Amino acid sequence: MLVPALLPNPTQRVIAGLFLGTALSISSVKIVAMVVREMNFMRRNLGQIIISSAIIEDTIGWLIIAITFGIATNGSVQLIPLVTTVAEVGLFMVSSFTIGRRLVFALIRWTNDAFRSEYAVITVILIIMGVMALITNLIGVHTVLGAFVAGILVGESPILSSHIEGQLRGVITALFMPIFFGMAGLSADLTVLADPTLAMLTVALVLIASLGKFSGAFIGGKFAGMSFKEATAVGSAMNARGSTEVIVASIGLSMNILSHNLFTMIVTMAVITTLAMPPMLRWALGRLPIGQDQKQRVDREALDEYGFVSRLERLLVLVDDSTIGKFTAYLAGLVGGGSGMPTTLLHLKDGRIDTPTDTKGPEHAVKEIKKGAEKSAEAVKRTEDTLVDKVHLTARTETRANGETIAEEARKGYGMLLVGLDNVLAEKGSFTPALNDITSGFASTSSLHRATAR
Repeated sequence: MLVPALLPNPTQRVIAGLFLGTALSISSVKIVAMVVREMNFMRRNLGQIIISSAIIEDTIGWLIIAITFGIATNGSVQLIPLVTTVAEVGLFMVSSFTIGRRLVFALIRWTNDAFRSEYAVITVILIIMGVMALITNLIGVHTVLGAFVAGILVGESPILSSHIEGQLRGVITALFMPIFFGMAGLSADLTVLADPTLAMLTVALVLIASLGKFSGAFIGGKFAGMSFKEATAVGSAMNARGSTEVIVASIGLSMNILSHNLFTMIVTMAVITTLAMPPMLRWALGRLPIGQDQKQRVDREALDEYGFVSRLERLLVLVDDSTIGKFTAYLAGLVGGGSGMPTTLLHLKDGRIDTPTDTKGPEHAVKEIKKGAEKSAEAVKRTEDTLVDKVHLTARTETRANGETIAEEARKGYGMLLVGLDNVLAEKGSFTPALNDITSGFASTSSLHRATAR
């Protein structure tokens, strides 16, 4: 089908074939997730399989696109440059998901805690994406791979609050998406489809893309032991390209691998398959009954969403060395351990927060938090197969614990304050002025929940 008239450089037929084949294999995770969520399959086993498959498929697709870009840069398939590019991409991926994951989390947390600017975290996220895109450009692959990996790492950051995520989504929706689709639209010319030959080639491209993607996913599902209906649902889900295909086609056009006519054909194919996938997937998922075990788990998880614990994003814990303090630290571990919730520990002794020169320090409280986190993770694993087994714990040291210091800490964004102190009750069962001062500092900066162990 790759006739010379459709290629800017007919001598690069192999490179164009690699690029087009990879482009046709990519799915739009966003479109797939939207339909799966709409059909209430997000928490069901099949829904998780569909989403995971789309994510893995996209990741592998972007890796191949990046390597194809390296091949196109060299002008032909050369063994040594190809091996070098693959090794560099592998090193980049391994470094990103080990050291890079910790570094991204640390940068986002530091920016959130150290700066008062409303959009400081968004700025750092954009810088992270820019730096990682430059790294991939330096190793000879396309910048989109670096930005894609940066997006994964940023999304995995446990301190990325819903407020920050909403800001980031606003920047993307209001700025980057209109610019990108505007540029893509200027590059496409639908009038070329008036040519009967190009129109027939476009129809053939749509059929090849749809049948190839559906049959591959369907056969894979059958080999995995799925029923006919489940494999049909997986095949239907993988057939949407969405904006992902437009991005890939734009890369091919900018690299002079695709002609404007072929670019228009690919964009048309992406639009048709994206429009066809949602009704197909809704029909396929609607034929699948839910088992009793899955129904109980889905109902329980849906009920948990209405609780305040599932909506918490960060904990602030203030304790001393008393039995109550240790119990509060253990309770904090129970609350945050099932989700890996970022937790900040302030350890209080004799009316002051410990300094690094103290002999005991907050080690006992840290141990109790970790113990509670392990217990919480064990319970969650038994019911939800969750891999989280610890909280992201930070033990901070300040000069004094009062309303002012708690308010200063609380402005960084905490959903709950847990206080575990001894001797906090005054006469007639009321709280001491010191405890009221501490908790008022948190209440003045947060409209969420406050808990006091006593």
